Amino acid sequence: MDKKSTTNRLAWFAASLLIIGTTPGTEVAAATLDNQLRNSRSATDFFRITCSRNDQGDTRQLRVTVFDRSPDINALISAQVIRGLSGRNITDTNKGDSQPSPAITLVGGNGIYEVRVNKTGRGVKNYQLDCRCLTSTGQRAGMAVTTVQNQ
Repeated sequence: MDKKSTTNRLAWFAASLLIIGTTPGTEVAAATLDNQLRNSRSATDFFRITCSRNDQGDTRQLRVTVFDRSPDINALISAQVIRGLSGRNITDTNKGDSQPSPAITLVGGNGIYEVRVNKTGRGVKNYQLDCRCLTSTGQRAGMAVTTVQNQ
């Protein structure tokens, strides 16, 4: 990897930490992660989202969207949300537009949700991942984000 690509990767990672609340595992109301998948076709980012009770109530579901920020690269960006034996997938099929993918929700209550982001082909891809733990009335529940793998 050349120096410019390493510098860009570090800048994206630093920006994502600032947006989600500084340190991994920090309690936040919602997380918008600006990140990047490297050139490899198999590059995958992996996050643990811990949804918890706050003054708004218990978590009912995790809501996720993904937004492809690299329209010039042919690969598509997808996100998978997993809790226990349940999972959902979403792909931003309209790369190059100004809108993220439709939202997916996974009903799983309080606890740890796994979120993975990957792509369909080679090329460096910039993306934005938005995650929100929501109560049964649509209010934001407690949430903490941990980065497990950043490729």
